[in-house]
Amino acid sequence: MASKVEICPEVARMAQVKVRSIGASLANELARLIAEESILAIDPEVDLVVEAASTLTEIDALVSAAGVNGIGVNGREIDVRPLSQDGFISVPRVLIGTPYLSAGTLVVQMNGHSGQVVAHVGPGSFLAQEDKTGQEDYVCVRVNVDPAFDLEKTLLSLVKAPVVDFGQNLKSLPDEAELARFLANRHQMILARQKQIVTAIASKEAVRELFVRVAQTTPWAKLSQILQTSGVWEVRTLRFTEKLVEKFPSLSRDRVKEEIKKAGEEFGGQPETPEFRRELIKRLTKMEVEERLKSKAPAKVKQIIDAVVSGQSAKDAVNAIVSNKVAVAIAVSIKEQRSAIADFCQASAEEIGLAFGQLALQPAYATHSFDPEAGMEAINEALALLEAGQIAERVEDLDMDLAVS
Repeated sequence: MASKVEICPEVARMAQVKVRSIGASLANELARLIAEESILAIDPEVDLVVEAASTLTEIDALVSAAGVNGIGVNGREIDVRPLSQDGFISVPRVLIGTPYLSAGTLVVQMNGHSGQVVAHVGPGSFLAQEDKTGQEDYVCVRVNVDPAFDLEKTLLSLVKAPVVDFGQNLKSLPDEAELARFLANRHQMILARQKQIVTAIASKEAVRELFVRVAQTTPWAKLSQILQTSGVWEVRTLRFTEKLVEKFPSLSRDRVKEEIKKAGEEFGGQPETPEFRRELIKRLTKMEVEERLKSKAPAKVKQIIDAVVSGQSAKDAVNAIVSNKVAVAIAVSIKEQRSAIADFCQASAEEIGLAFGQLALQPAYATHSFDPEAGMEAINEALALLEAGQIAERVEDLDMDLAVS
């Protein structure tokens, strides 16, 4: 497996500026930079040369329009994608079956601005999944990370593989007007034609040069503007909003919609990906908790939400964080007796007395000495954290709902 690479703050800031200006995903760009640095770290005697000038990813307009994100190695462009927390990578459907993806995808496992190349996924894996994921813009493939993955051997195999001429089967090359349509809003075109245009740009130098000239005269802006003017994105945003406002009643419709658009800018408008969905759910859950608390949420709330979204129960997550286990047990007992209307209310002396009385009957708590007054703060903290965790539990089913939106 390749060594871990750290992207310095200055390079990360430059990457942020770049993706904002062309409408791309920051995670994709950072993963690409990490893969590039990993290849540069390989012994020069191996003769693996990183090349940029001839890659499709050097054409900013194509990055924005089609989502290419590759690096050039010895004349071959290899796609690069970040691994999501759920173990998936996502590639734009328009690229599948085109020469751009013929060398497959290098997978980068990231942690903030650092990461390492951990796997390679061949183009066949995407073709196998293409018909199983509906008509969304991205195709997701689960990646099984092998600790013994060897980046050097993988790259040598890829650059030595025979090159297939995809362009020989093209019957109709795109003209200037069609390239402008593809750049401005390719979703107005059928998917098969979109793929033919990518193939033509990748395999025909004349078409590539024409596309670059068209990009210089055709208006195209950064992603936030593209998303706001795209009918496809707007419809999907509204559909997401309808699903989310039901689960986050304390947040206004406009506030939910704004968070969806912010996530779209950050993740490159990829709501089909598990990473996009889970990050959006975590953000909205934290906002919901803060709104219900009517004050700054406890510092431990984010930790609780992350734990629950990762699969832990609210009770177990709170138990792992709060050191006073009796206070947690009392808080759980109080929560079980309360109605939903009582959420986030301070515990009353009567509730604490009743809860502790019930716990005293259980062998695990029979020998505990507990002063309700002294433990009031711990109980109320546990109550707040339990509520935060239970909110996260209730919205967990959103992950699958959003996946098919």
